[in-house]
Amino acid sequence: DVCKKGKDEKIKSWSLLLGSAEGKFESKNQLSLQLFIAFTSPYRQSSTIQLISMVTSLLMVTRTRIKEHITARHKKLTTEEEIGKSVVLLPLFLTQTISESGFLALTFALLQYNCITMFVSIG
Repeated sequence: DVCKKGKDEKIKSWSLLLGSAEGKFESKNQLSLQLFIAFTSPYRQSSTIQLISMVTSLLMVTRTRIKEHITARHKKLTTEEEIGKSVVLLPLFLTQTISESGFLALTFALLQYNCITMFVSIG
C-alpha cells in the first residue's frame, strides 16, 4: 500500500509537470501564431475551427498558469478548494495571457520580417 501511494504521487507529479510544459510551450506559442495569422490576413475572416483553436489554447495556457500558482502556494487542497481558488484567479490569469500573447502577436504583425533583423542585430 505504501509503494502504491508513492507511485501515485510520482505519477501525479509527472502529470502536472508535463501538463505545465504543454501549456507553457505548445499552447502559448500556438495562440500567438493564431493571433499573428488573424492580424496579418486582412482579407480573410477567421474560420470557426481557427477561433475554437484560439479559445482552446487560451484556456489551456490560463489553466496551466492557475494550477502552477495554486500548487506553488498550497500543497494540499481539496478539489472544491482548488476549484474555488481557480474561479477567483481566472479573470487575472485570463487577462494576463490575452495581453502577453496579443502583444507578442501584434508586435510580430507590425514588424513582420523586420523583427528578424532586429532580433539578429540585438543578439
